[in-house]
Amino acid sequence: MAEEPKVDLKQYIFNYPWETVVKSLWEKYPHKELDFVKFSRVIDLQVLDDKSLVIRKLMYCKKFMMMWAYSVEEIRLDARNRICEMRTELLKKSKCVPDLTGSESIIYRAHGDLMDKTLYLKALRSTSNLFGKFLEKFNGSYEKGCRIIEAKCQERTMNLLP
Repeated sequence: MAEEPKVDLKQYIFNYPWETVVKSLWEKYPHKELDFVKFSRVIDLQVLDDKSLVIRKLMYCKKFMMMWAYSVEEIRLDARNRICEMRTELLKKSKCVPDLTGSESIIYRAHGDLMDKTLYLKALRSTSNLFGKFLEKFNGSYEKGCRIIEAKCQERTMNLLP
């Protein structure tokens, strides 16, 4: 009998406009607090008929000596509707990383009529209890990434960043 999929949802509200948050998102890596991300490079860029952008990034993460993984992050940036959607797909991993039978999706969206706020939604889906527990622990670190983006937004607002 197949296990029921587990979904771990996280939410955060940035007190900055969507445009500021998305600009700051691009400056998230490299960062000393996210030192497990060793490599993050754009490998593809497409403009769709609706004028939104699809960006694909190759990511290499390594923690400790034997835990590493390659993934592709697909980002759809729709400036007209003020939404940025991200999905991550695992390409290859070390044997020390648990079998990953799940997916991650993140959305940055202008917060309704509040033009000075941005809603962040993150969902990690898993069909394995063991992996679900691993993901819950991993997903708990999302706040660190949000704090980094928040600090970049603050620097940008104080005219320290373009």
